Amino acid sequence: MGFELIFSSLGEIIPFFPDFPQAMFNRKFFFVLAFLSILSGLQASFAPQVSEYFITENAEFEINPEKQVVEYDVVLRARKPLPLGSVIQVRFQNPLRKGEDIVKELLVEANKRAYRISSGNVAGLKLGKDYRIDVVLFTSSSQQTELGNHSQRLFFEVPKKKYKKEVKSWYEKMGDSSASESSAPKKGAPRSPRGKGVRS
Repeated sequence: MGFELIFSSLGEIIPFFPDFPQAMFNRKFFFVLAFLSILSGLQASFAPQVSEYFITENAEFEINPEKQVVEYDVVLRARKPLPLGSVIQVRFQNPLRKGEDIVKELLVEANKRAYRISSGNVAGLKLGKDYRIDVVLFTSSSQQTELGNHSQRLFFEVPKKKYKKEVKSWYEKMGDSSASESSAPKKGAPRSPRGKGVRS
């Protein structure tokens, strides 16, 4: 069974066993599966994390050379029913602006267990480096009370030949351009509160 299929199967099974030992997802377990994935010619880009409310069912960087877009894409599966009206806030690490995460939010829906969230276009990712995805579950849209937290790390992995042929030329230019814009002072622009993130 392929690496992604193993994680997909676990993602379907584990939510029905709330007491499934989280220790199964520690580093040793991940490296065993990573080794198996290497033997099968596949790459391991993330180790699915488990928290009180969520399990990471899938996480990857979606790359679209035609549209020249690279974005985080994560699927969270609820391990138990989430309160209606609660809000899932996902904070994607911004490679170019430390402390200014890319923030996306979803409203919890009735009878829905899986939530897919994308970041939108992200510049400045480096091959082989891992990036942070933080999730906060709030009781309501006022975001005054937290119910739980969930964290996931995701590696930016692309086969080198594919990266050089299909991605490098336009993606690295996009990163240079974004870096220049972020470092240039903007007159009259309000300064974002530290750690608040940037909603896009």
